[in-house]
Amino acid sequence: AAAAAAAAAERPAARGKMSIISSTKGMIFLETGHPIIQETLEAKLQNKRGEPFDITCSDFDDVRYRIVAHTDTPTTIHFQLAMPYLGDLSAYGASSVIDRIYGQYKDKPDQGYDAGFRIEISNPKESIETVARNFGELKRNVMAAPFERCFSALASGSTGSMKPMVIPFRPLERIVLVPSNDRVLVYFTIAFNEEADRAIARVFLQEFSESQRKVPQAPSVSFTHDCPADLARVSEFDNRGGKSLVGYVQFQVFKSHVEGAKKEKISTLLSGFRSYLHYHIKASKAHLHSRMRHRVDLLLKVLRRADPNSKDESNKKAFRTYAN
Repeated sequence: AAAAAAAAAERPAARGKMSIISSTKGMIFLETGHPIIQETLEAKLQNKRGEPFDITCSDFDDVRYRIVAHTDTPTTIHFQLAMPYLGDLSAYGASSVIDRIYGQYKDKPDQGYDAGFRIEISNPKESIETVARNFGELKRNVMAAPFERCFSALASGSTGSMKPMVIPFRPLERIVLVPSNDRVLVYFTIAFNEEADRAIARVFLQEFSESQRKVPQAPSVSFTHDCPADLARVSEFDNRGGKSLVGYVQFQVFKSHVEGAKKEKISTLLSGFRSYLHYHIKASKAHLHSRMRHRVDLLLKVLRRADPNSKDESNKKAFRTYAN
């Protein structure tokens, strides 16, 4: 399964409306778009008369959205984004991405939010499908901006003068991009508060790095418990994992990995790697709990069958008395 994930960078991008998609090898990848946002905008934009509504939804990495149409202006949709680390991403190219894709919709954000947009139902300026898809992929587009900047420079051979990028995308975790002349090193610090999550993550990441060897054309992956030397030399990096720290994941991305259409795909996969890991850890725990409950049910059935005083009619055949 981990080999399928590592090989995904070699396959062309695929986007849809589902929240998850499955690869041909059975591995589940999270879709880039937020299904609630896409479905809401498509439905509201198709209703030209407009109607008041107020929807708040969340995403991975402490991201929160609010989509609202007020009673006095039901044909105007206000879209709010709360992203605590948006300011850090803006310094690494996110502001340019927002101006390029969402510039015509920019609006003043409400209190408690970091970015605001306004969509007129009577004049959405783009097709309904395009508007819904772009806003559904807002987090992906903003998160992928630093990766696309580094990988574009790598493809053009101009990474030598670039400085490391540190993204504090979670309170205890960091993404660090370290460009060099012939490659870009991408580091993830992984931390979980729960011991069970840390144990599953440790096993998953170790297998992830081992399985990558079966896919020679994919970016190399390594997982260590100790801070790598290249990461330790980054002055802007502050390690806050503490007791919750699982370890460090390193991806080595070369020019061959970002040529042509591969750049968008690998930017999407790496920017969503932490969410991908989070999803599979929770799915693994759910599967283990399901197996445990099933095993307990079987054991209870055995105990009930072993009770000669049971009132269950199906057990009477197992306890017959014979007169001498």
